[in-house]
Amino acid sequence: MTGRLIVMPSRTEVLPARGAILMRSIYYGASWGAATGAVVAVVPSVLFALVVGLLIATPIAAAIGAIFGVACGLAGGLGLIIFRRRVGASRSAIRVVAAAGAGLPPATWMIALMISSGRHWVPAPAVLTVVTVLLAAALGPSAYFGRPPRRRRSARPGGKSGGRREIVA
Repeated sequence: MTGRLIVMPSRTEVLPARGAILMRSIYYGASWGAATGAVVAVVPSVLFALVVGLLIATPIAAAIGAIFGVACGLAGGLGLIIFRRRVGASRSAIRVVAAAGAGLPPATWMIALMISSGRHWVPAPAVLTVVTVLLAAALGPSAYFGRPPRRRRSARPGGKSGGRREIVA
């Protein structure tokens, strides 16, 4: 009888670090939340030509959007950390988990507004929920894996060969 030694790679080598996933998720949530908040404030200000709206309302809306985005990023990042062994390297599974996690805070807000107001349709939180879910699905793999390393271009003008080019007339 012969025995074989099989050495399996450690799960920590295969899976991304939890802290890095969470920090990238919070970063993406805060930055995209601030951008969304600023856009929401800029559109009415530009339409009504309100300079005060551009100078005062836009930074306030961006700050509120960043705070709300941190909550969405934290929820999406926690979802990615909790299910990171299940999603593995499947980008579609990562998109679903990130979108579901980040969509929880605005969906909860939307449901609370519907229950408290008695209306069956509240358009502002519904649009915010859809935008959050779409952004989280698009940014989920970047938050999970990180940004790919940039490729460096060759500094030589002749390409890979480095040879000189001559034009013969």
